[in-house]
Parts: sequence; C-alpha cells; structure tokens
Amino acid sequence: MLKYVDTELRNYGGSAVREGFMRQPEVRHLLALQVSWRLALAAAKGRTESPQAAAWAIAGRSSARRMVAVAALRAYTAAAEAKPPTDAY
Repeated sequence: MLKYVDTELRNYGGSAVREGFMRQPEVRHLLALQVSWRLALAAAKGRTESPQAAAWAIAGRSSARRMVAVAALRAYTAAAEAKPPTDAY
C-alpha cells in the first residue's frame, strides 16, 4: 500500500495537491490500519512501540516520508478518538 501512496505522491504536482491526496478517507483509513497492525505486532512480540514510532516505521524510505508519517499518525489518532458506531437509530 505504501508503494502505491509513494507513487501517487510523486505523480502529483505541488504540495497542496499531495496534501489533498493524503486527506482521502481511503488513504487515511489504510494508514491508520497499518499503524494499528504495527502496534499489535509489537505487542505480540512482547515489545512496546509508540504510535509515532510505528508511523515512522511504516513510512519507510518513502520519498515523502515525513508527509506519510504525519498523515498516518493523524489518521491513527483520529480513528482511536472516534466514537464507535451505535446500533440505535
């Protein structure tokens, strides 16, 4: 997934357009899932990892590493703070 994000970021022109790409709900959702997965993997191995470290780790060696890491951390934080859906109508 990050290879796709990196390719898309390189294909987009200016930084404002790149910011728009990172705001797409699908991209934010996938980045948040990757941070969650990384934290769960670390916990399964008996290690602790901060969400910030997980975000930087999933950004890898991307040419837009800082942007990806910041977007991943924001998406993870927003997902963690969101209220769970209720079944009541």
